[in-house]
Amino acid sequence: MKPYAKVDVSEAQLEDLVRRNVGKIEEGLTYVDHQKSAAGGRLDVLMVDSGKSLVVAELKVIQDDGMLMQGLDYYDHVSTQAEPYARLYKAYSIDPTQQVRLFLVAPDFSQTLVNRCKWLDLPISLFTFTCLKFEGEADLIPIFIEREITESPKIPVGSRLSLRRHEEAGLRHSRQRATQRLPRQTERRLGTRCRLLPDSRTQKALRFQKTELNCCSDFRTLLR
Repeated sequence: MKPYAKVDVSEAQLEDLVRRNVGKIEEGLTYVDHQKSAAGGRLDVLMVDSGKSLVVAELKVIQDDGMLMQGLDYYDHVSTQAEPYARLYKAYSIDPTQQVRLFLVAPDFSQTLVNRCKWLDLPISLFTFTCLKFEGEADLIPIFIEREITESPKIPVGSRLSLRRHEEAGLRHSRQRATQRLPRQTERRLGTRCRLLPDSRTQKALRFQKTELNCCSDFRTLLR
């Protein structure tokens, strides 16, 4: 094998390498366009995969967490304009009903970016690249390796609804206490004796039986 060295490239060089070597990124990929105006900027590379889905590629020659948000802006633009893109690039037989895919290509990715990607509900792929230059040859050889994105943990349905259920249970409990229990009070005002009589479950009535207190022993005897 000839001696070789790893070389740094500019973003323009990387873009050119991606355009000419899309098959090394994923089998069946086809280059469509580059530097297309989108979302207030310029989309690096637009491709179509073997299933006729549009692929948005965001490229960086350094590790940059900000590329995720930039790529999502372009992804959103292309996703909402899938049918116009399919008509514009009719020769590529693009299927606008297929979900658009997002590729991020960079020398490396931080764990923070990778962790963020696993929570995104869209088809996103990360590819690291290395450029090699063999002795005596002018062409650069790009090597693309897909970076695995671990699946997000599955959250049990019961856990997702636990707070709501807790609140509903507390509300039901409060209502039951309000309708089934009435504070026991005895009102003694001006010789009034209060007696709580049972009634329907939803209503309670207080019936007051007023008995005039008499100091005479005979009346007290009758009360007993």
